[in-house]
Amino acid sequence: GGVGGVMRGMRGMRVVLVPGCRVSGDGRASPGLERRVKAAVGVWGQGGMGDGEGKGVGEGLVVCSGAGGEAEAAAEILRAAGVPAGAIRLERRARTTEENARFSAELLQAEGLEPGRLRVVVCSDRWHLARCVYVCGLHFGEVGGVAVDGPVRWRTLLREVMARWVYRWRYRGGRGQDRLQSGG
Repeated sequence: GGVGGVMRGMRGMRVVLVPGCRVSGDGRASPGLERRVKAAVGVWGQGGMGDGEGKGVGEGLVVCSGAGGEAEAAAEILRAAGVPAGAIRLERRARTTEENARFSAELLQAEGLEPGRLRVVVCSDRWHLARCVYVCGLHFGEVGGVAVDGPVRWRTLLREVMARWVYRWRYRGGRGQDRLQSGG
């Protein structure tokens, strides 16, 4: 799913979510985080990020989620790409994919937004996206995703398969189950 396809299928976007991905010891974004953020810039730059009722916040919000400097590193790339600081939110506690979704929803709720009514586009690696969309579906209204490509290691794929199984078991019957089973 490219950026254009997501925007056509989900008009009136409100929030782009960038789940965390490791950073170097000096706080620089990893290539994986850079790819996710560049995809988010593309979605954000497509416009149409308001709430559909004329109550938008410019081009909408981008939430950078992740502990250990991940959110800050992502925000730095966003600002360098021209996304205004006022459109960027930092969620700094998340250490798992589920926490990315849950803590981002809590952050936006604290700002007076209703997560269950928000439309969210998650930008993550192709191998990680189905799980991201699934867990975001547990916390937000309409959820879509933009997959980014990058190198994949067997260990990463094995971890993802196991994580999907654990998430299906842990959250069985919750909102978003159909999204995980359909692959995104």
